[in-house]
Amino acid sequence: MRSDGFDRISPRLVGWARQALFIRKFPTTGVIAVLLALHSCEVTRLYGFGPSFTSRCAKYFGDCLPLKGAYLESGASLGWHEFRIEYAWLAKLTRNFTQREVTCRW
Repeated sequence: MRSDGFDRISPRLVGWARQALFIRKFPTTGVIAVLLALHSCEVTRLYGFGPSFTSRCAKYFGDCLPLKGAYLESGASLGWHEFRIEYAWLAKLTRNFTQREVTCRW
């Protein structure tokens, strides 16, 4: 950890994730982890991504954000991330969150 209290991710890794998702802002660490797993593992199992049927909010650094404002509305963003684009990518990858095991088939 750096002296300012923030860990850093490799700028090349961030750039690679931005290109893969066609985003301008910083990808979330969760999406970076999914991308790395897809390129490193034959099968990747995803848990904790997508809509929750028991919670009415999305968790972000301990805060409970309304799902509509955090993910689903056009242009939704928390400054650092483009959740709407990441959500759409994850939905496509998991066949609208019905498939937990995914593979990288490029």
